[in-house]
Amino acid sequence: MRIIFDEYGDSLHQLNIRDIKTYDYKSMENLKEIIKILSNGDKFYFQFAREDYFLEDNELLEYRNQVPQYLKQNGFYEVKYRLDETRFDSIGYLPTNEGTYNQILILWQYFETLVFFNPSSILSWKEFGNKFDWKKPLISPFEFIEKKYTNSIFIKGHDGDNLIFIYGRDFDESLIKDVIRFIGN
Repeated sequence: MRIIFDEYGDSLHQLNIRDIKTYDYKSMENLKEIIKILSNGDKFYFQFAREDYFLEDNELLEYRNQVPQYLKQNGFYEVKYRLDETRFDSIGYLPTNEGTYNQILILWQYFETLVFFNPSSILSWKEFGNKFDWKKPLISPFEFIEKKYTNSIFIKGHDGDNLIFIYGRDFDESLIKDVIRFIGN
């Protein structure tokens, strides 16, 4: 894994972790540990878009059943828009626990687009659900940080081979150093 830093003005920073091998157990376990290190809340809010087109038929059938069921049983899941069986936008939430971190790896495999974060206390689930509109998003991931709805956001990069982590001034930067040490070992 490699790390690349970027800045968006003086208030937003990006940590890009590259070379995640989605087909390699150890690489995915490392991704899970990185997400654990960077997480800082008791729940996650998720935004999902379409099924990943790299999945094998047997994986697709398994995830199609398992993912919505897990989200509904352990948190919440709602399809906001469906074009067809593989193209849809949805949202969900899960409490932060070991099962959720394991499920994030499955979500990483199943969805083409995955955005998630630990919300602050000022963003209710209902308000989050109202802000995601597939036709015209009412708020961008950057604005979630700027409006203090969260202090960081995880984004699955193209093809899942990188994690884009955006964080604001309120994020504990010592956690970034912890990730650098973890990747260096």
